[in-house]
Amino acid sequence: MIQPSVSRRNALGTFGLFATAAGLAACTQSNDAQENDSQPASSQGGAVVSSDRIGSILAAMSTKQKIEQMIVPSVRYNSTNAEGEMVGLTELPPAMAEALGKHAFGGILLYAENIQGNEQAARLVDALQVANAPDESAGRVPLIISTDQEGGYSHRITNGCQMCGNMALGANGSEQDVQQAAALMAEELLALGINCDLAPDVDINNNPENPVIGVRSFGDTAELVSQLAVPFITGLHNQGVIACAKHFPGHGNTNTDSHTGLPSIDLTLDDLRSNELVPFAAAINAGVDMVMCAHIVFPTIETSSVVSKEGTPITLPATLSKVFINDLLRTELGFSGVVSTDSLVMDAVAKHFDPLDAASLAINAGADMLLEPVDPAQSIANYLDALDSYVNSLAGLVEEGTIPMAAVDAAVTRILTLKLNRNVLDCRTSLAPLDERIAQAKQVVGSQQHHATEYAIAQRAVTLVQDSTGALPLRADDQVFVLVPYESQLASVTYAAKLLASAPTVQALCYDTTDAKKYATQFKQAMQTATAVVIVSSLYDVKDVDSAIASYIDGVLEQCAAEGKRTVLISSQLPYDLGRYPQADALIACYYAAGITVDPVAFNGETVGWGPNLVAALCTAFGDGTFQGTLPVEVARDGFVVFERGSGITYDTWEEE
Repeated sequence: MIQPSVSRRNALGTFGLFATAAGLAACTQSNDAQENDSQPASSQGGAVVSSDRIGSILAAMSTKQKIEQMIVPSVRYNSTNAEGEMVGLTELPPAMAEALGKHAFGGILLYAENIQGNEQAARLVDALQVANAPDESAGRVPLIISTDQEGGYSHRITNGCQMCGNMALGANGSEQDVQQAAALMAEELLALGINCDLAPDVDINNNPENPVIGVRSFGDTAELVSQLAVPFITGLHNQGVIACAKHFPGHGNTNTDSHTGLPSIDLTLDDLRSNELVPFAAAINAGVDMVMCAHIVFPTIETSSVVSKEGTPITLPATLSKVFINDLLRTELGFSGVVSTDSLVMDAVAKHFDPLDAASLAINAGADMLLEPVDPAQSIANYLDALDSYVNSLAGLVEEGTIPMAAVDAAVTRILTLKLNRNVLDCRTSLAPLDERIAQAKQVVGSQQHHATEYAIAQRAVTLVQDSTGALPLRADDQVFVLVPYESQLASVTYAAKLLASAPTVQALCYDTTDAKKYATQFKQAMQTATAVVIVSSLYDVKDVDSAIASYIDGVLEQCAAEGKRTVLISSQLPYDLGRYPQADALIACYYAAGITVDPVAFNGETVGWGPNLVAALCTAFGDGTFQGTLPVEVARDGFVVFERGSGITYDTWEEE
């Protein structure tokens, strides 16, 4: 029998409080002036400083160009298909190129639809910068090209390394691994010409019912999130990529997704100071370049209201609030870098505020960059017309004094300072020919070396919280039946078995509770020969912990118990389902459910990325490596704590008896 040599550790035992509430006001960035342009404008992000070069650029800008520098449109869509669905933009249309030449936008936001291959993405990004036609003497500078490459569940480079995600990094607990993961993602971004990562997510997932953060968070405590936010930022900065902490002042305690509604949280300012703001203070101390504000209402803190476009009073969300941006973020926390709104086409803002009113409120509150202010889900012609109208109308609001020119100048100075600090102003000088850059991107993005690093970090996050009968590891003489909820996860099972010379005999099946008859015969045959059954659960919403799928898993576990078969339950997404299945012999968490849609051994520079977490969990269960992760969140069931934060059986070695 295989017995583990067991050592246990509490994840939080290694985490000290990085920044306390008492220290928030002291978390300020340096505003020391630089004497000349040969030195960075500031060692910390976008701190406003004196610079002859920045002053010259600002002086060359018209009012319209200044407003354009504050706007970050997306180029998500190009057209519609026969079914009326929007199609992603992968090449720059002439009309869009012409628009970029006409407007001096500060940046462009890219989505996964825009990044479908190394060569394609590199050509698109280059075309965006070329069309922008930078000329400092004419008030035009290169673009900040940004995307949401948080890792794991939230990633945009489709053919690169997805990485294991923040909650897995929280379970891993290694600052070195966090920094390496961020640096790897930054290297792949830069290889494609993308110079800004809208990451890290420093929200504390202290509400398990949160529908939008979840595994995007490092964990459910301020200490853990603060501790790991810093090396993430360092990893991006060391590669020269702009880092953006989000979603200020904290999106982890909501039960509404701001993409589809306007969340409201009844927290006091002291509540925020003692919890949600702590990771932002840590990020500011680490020199984070940008902070993104959330579309969340805090009615006990921001009591001002305006008339919504529906004609009813509405409390200002943090994105549009001077209390949050100017008073709290800038003055109390001392952040002097660039403040970005979250996407302004999200329902939380778009359903309640006229676009120009939202822009005016945001700028007057202290925001510098207006992210995706015009909905890209329309024809290119209509989209560009809408952008033209938006720019001209905003410039008009500045000319008439509704938006003070002083606020615009301060915002543009911060943006230009950031571009100087992170070499964006000079990013088009001394470039290698595009073909050479494409060849380099193919060697870097999704390389075999990167995938090996990605997998190793993911494996160190795999968490074992229960092994009540010594069910693990599963060995070569086992007949293992694996049940997964998604077809793509079948390939993860197959790949895991291929990786190990001593893997057990594995048969995998995708369960579908809507068509149980479809799999009845295969299920019966597999159960007859199995000595152990692995069931993969993928929980995306804690409300589904008692769904029909959960009842199905209950039934499988009951059948296995009756037939004397060992059972292993792998929680592959939100780990809160671990408390749902105590009857399983072993319980494992891996924090990211993505499967495999291509042969992951093909590294040709254009291979679609794949989720490493489930493969890592299966291989560890098969005895390859040891369990090292600990829970970064508390797992409760019916109001009772089932597994405490920090739980984890960590095996130093497997020992034969």
